[in-house]
Amino acid sequence: VVSAPSPQPAPSLSVLEIASLNEDQQFARARGNDLPIILAADDIDINRTVLLASIDKIIANHHVLLVNDGVAALRAWRAFPSRIRVVLMDLHMPKLDGISASRTLRENGFRGALALLTADLMARETHPDIDDLFDDILIKPITKPQLKTFFASIHYAGLHPQQPFLP
Repeated sequence: VVSAPSPQPAPSLSVLEIASLNEDQQFARARGNDLPIILAADDIDINRTVLLASIDKIIANHHVLLVNDGVAALRAWRAFPSRIRVVLMDLHMPKLDGISASRTLRENGFRGALALLTADLMARETHPDIDDLFDDILIKPITKPQLKTFFASIHYAGLHPQQPFLP
């Protein structure tokens, strides 16, 4: 009697492999678990890769969902409204900028932590409602210490740190 082979677990993907997945593949990965989601929206590939690698070293028991524009961020919110706890939103993106996308998220019930990612040092002057809309502004290039400080300030939003945050 020949028995059927036992199912093998899905292969673990590297940070680079995850960051290179298209939007449909990113959404399929998120559907494959029930972990809280950190949504990272940035149109620059390397920025998404750095965010994923850094977050994975800081926070345990989460899923990072990477998208490359504001429209995709809104699609992610509609697909996973109860699971998205934190949104990291780039200011300047194609299709829909980070301010407009974030405003729409808030208007549609998102109450989680929201951080603006930008290299624009004048963002507060050009967008006066930034402080009302975002919990924090992270200046690019984003570093692991910046992310640690941000996650500590929002009390992890239901996520669990890999290690205690240090000041």
